[in-house]
Amino acid sequence: MASPEIGSEYAILWEEGPDFRGIDIALLYRTDLVELLDYEQIQGCTSLLDGLGPDGNRDVIDPQNAITCDTDSDGHPDGNRLFSRPPLVAQMKVCPSGCSLDMEDEGDAFVLNVMVNHWKSKLQDGVITQYTLPRRLEQAQFVADKVLQIREEEPGSSIILLGDLNDFPVSEPLTLLNEAGLLDLTDCIPESGRYTFIYQGVSQVLDYALYLPTPWLKPTSHTSLHFNADYPSVYSGVEENYYRSSDHDPLVTTITRPDQFSFLPLLSSGE
Repeated sequence: MASPEIGSEYAILWEEGPDFRGIDIALLYRTDLVELLDYEQIQGCTSLLDGLGPDGNRDVIDPQNAITCDTDSDGHPDGNRLFSRPPLVAQMKVCPSGCSLDMEDEGDAFVLNVMVNHWKSKLQDGVITQYTLPRRLEQAQFVADKVLQIREEEPGSSIILLGDLNDFPVSEPLTLLNEAGLLDLTDCIPESGRYTFIYQGVSQVLDYALYLPTPWLKPTSHTSLHFNADYPSVYSGVEENYYRSSDHDPLVTTITRPDQFSFLPLLSSGE
C-alpha cells in the first residue's frame, strides 16, 4: 500500500478479533525500514462474570458470560475470553538505514517487539461502581505477564507497548505495566497537552506508548497530535478533512538506537 502524501510503501498487519462491533487491532509499518519476523494475536481466559468481553451479554446489572475457554488448562471449559480486541504482538527487524537481503549491510538493524493494545472501555461504569475495572485489571496483568515472558526468553529485548488502554496514568492497570518494567512516555509531554480524549468536556489521557528500557532503545520525543478530540463530531466523515477522523488523538513517538556506548568503571564507596 503506497502513501502518496508520505511517499512510502506500507504494509498492514491485521488479525480479526471477536469484538461485536467489528473493531480490530492492526499495525501499519513501512516495508523499506521494517521487516516483519513473527507475530501473534494473544488471547486470555477469565472466570469473570461481568457481562463484558466478547462472550458477555453486555449487561453489568444482570451479567451473563458464555463458557468458551479453559482457565486452568485442565481440559474442561470454565471461563470466557478476556479480550474483545486481543493484543497483537509483532517481532520486527528495524533497519534505520533501510532493510536489504544482505544482513551484513544492516549493521544498525535491531529487533523490536511491538505490542498493540485496545483494552476494555469504561462505557458500562456507573457513578459509584467501576464495573469494567476488574476486566481491565486482568487484561493489564495478562499483558504484563507477556512482557515478562519476552524478557525471560529474549534477555535484553526491546519492547514497545502501544494503544488505547482506556485508563489513566495513575490507575491500577497502568501500575501493573510499570511493575513489569515498562516506562510510560506520558510525562514527556507538557501537562496541558497530554490528553488524547475529551469526555463531557474533561480532557483525559487514555492512549499510551510505553517501553522497556534497554541500551539498544532510546526514545527521543513523544507528543500528542490534537486534531480529533478538540473537534466536534460534525467534522467526522467530511471529505478532504482529517479533523475528527477518530474520537482519540494519535501519539507520535520517536525512538533511536544509539550507535556508540560508553561503559564507565564502577568505583567502590571507599575509593
